[in-house]
Formats: sequence, structure tokens, C-alpha cells
Amino acid sequence: MASTDTAILEAAAELLSQRGYRGMTVAAVAAAAGVSQPTVYLRYASKHDLAVAAIARRPFFANPPDTGDLTEDLIALLTDIVATAETIGLSIIGVVLAEEPEHPELLARWRAAVGSSVLRAVDEIIDRARSRGQTRDDLQPGLVADLVVGAYLAHYTHEGRPDSAWARQIVETLRPGLT
Repeated sequence: MASTDTAILEAAAELLSQRGYRGMTVAAVAAAAGVSQPTVYLRYASKHDLAVAAIARRPFFANPPDTGDLTEDLIALLTDIVATAETIGLSIIGVVLAEEPEHPELLARWRAAVGSSVLRAVDEIIDRARSRGQTRDDLQPGLVADLVVGAYLAHYTHEGRPDSAWARQIVETLRPGLT
């Protein structure tokens, strides 16, 4: 039973990373895991439930960049956030938010998997920068995470995917408030 659960979640996580949310189907997950679709549905009522559970298995942002410079670390992290969002697809965020009234557990799992990973990464980057004297002592990592992630979501909403220079522009704009 545990091996079936693991196989399903690993297959779903792999398909999400390869094809994004739209390209991950329950049928494809079942085939990759070597189980039937009803076996998947016994564990996960919907594709959304399965995707969020699979995301929780991936160690997002587990090793935050450490270039020795706060600005470069945040640029690298923001670039990674953009790449990760493009890999798994931003549509899953919309699905999780839209399902919140009826399925608040999906958002809770999203926050525990992805949201907390971003917060930990920014916290680590800020702590290292603080120990190097590169940032203010009162800088709040959670606020920096809000600004960085919020900038990405706003840009995507207003203009679409950012270009390769965008992350640097955002962090450079924030730099006076960070130091």
C-alpha cells in the first residue's frame, strides 16, 4: 500500500515537472505508477488533490543560492521561482485559490510545501547577508518574500512571463530598502 502511494506521488511529481499541471493527467500518472486510474482516485478525489500532494513531495528551494552577495542571491532565487512556476504551471495556483472555499486543505498543503519553502529560502539568504553586514538588522525575511513573489505574480498577471532581465530589475529596485 505504501509503495503504491509512493509510486503514484512520484509519478505525479515527475509528470508535473515535465509537463506542467495541464499536461499531467490522472491517466498518465496511473500508467507511470503502474496502477489503475481507480487506484489513483481511491487516494485522490481529483487531479487538483493529486497535484498538490505531489508538489508537497518536491523539495522546492531547499538549497538557496549562496553567492556571497545579497543582491545576487535574491536575483538567483527569484529566477528559480520564475522557472519553477513555469515548470509546474501557474494555473495550479489559481486552482488552489479557487478551491479554497470548498477545499481549504489544498491551500494549506500548498502553503506548507511551496510557500514555506520560499519563506525558508529567503530567511536563509537574509540571515547570511545579515551575518556579512550586507543588510539591515531589522529586515523581515517574510516581507522580502512577499515583495519578491508578489512582484512575480503581479508581473505575470499584468504582462505575462517576465524576460531574463526582469529578476535583476526587481531586486535592484528593492535594494535600497534591503541595505
